[in-house]
Amino acid sequence: MDGSWGFIDDYYLNQSFECEVSKNGDTRRLVEAGSGSWIGTYSHRWETTVDVTGQLIEGSAFCKVVSGTITESYINNQDTASASDTSTTTLTITKESVEDLWHVSKVIELDGEISTNEYFARELGMHMIRQSYQYPVSENDYFFCGFDDL
Repeated sequence: MDGSWGFIDDYYLNQSFECEVSKNGDTRRLVEAGSGSWIGTYSHRWETTVDVTGQLIEGSAFCKVVSGTITESYINNQDTASASDTSTTTLTITKESVEDLWHVSKVIELDGEISTNEYFARELGMHMIRQSYQYPVSENDYFFCGFDDL
């Protein structure tokens, strides 16, 4: 599945993505790559890659993510001293199937300085970002995997 869309207002929003869901018994694998930009007075760009394994939830068309890697890089020039400079934040979330906790790493590059924050999380929460605001994904943080042709 893939797609792209955009619109013009004070800012121009452009997003594109490709994703594939495959199955092996009750296990599903979601592989997705996406990118986008929100450009006007300031420039905001992002790239996301997802490679996760989910367990089919009995009686539903959704899978709960149990392991994998999600990476998102976000680049903008709004938080910098000069509009020609950029700030880059890279968030990486990983978990092996034998591990109990998700490993989260957030690296921020701003004005030549690099800071890294690392921590563990018990659960993975998926959110949609629309115009810089996060909204929880419906169906309580699962991904849709109930395709009839899998």
